[in-house]
Amino acid sequence: MMLLVTLALKSCQRSQEWTTEQQLFRSALAVCPLNAKVHYNVAKNAADLGDKQLALDEYTLALQ
Repeated sequence: MMLLVTLALKSCQRSQEWTTEQQLFRSALAVCPLNAKVHYNVAKNAADLGDKQLALDEYTLALQ
């Protein structure tokens, strides 16, 4: 029963991380910090939101 409650709480927490596109990509960075596709997605989202410096930094990391 304790395991079921723990997994349910973890699932609820993870669902909260996915409420916006920005939060989804940021949480993916925590899980896969070396994944180029994740850095590209963070950069694209930052560019869409007008954060050009973050977009440039993340595009650079994606290319590395």
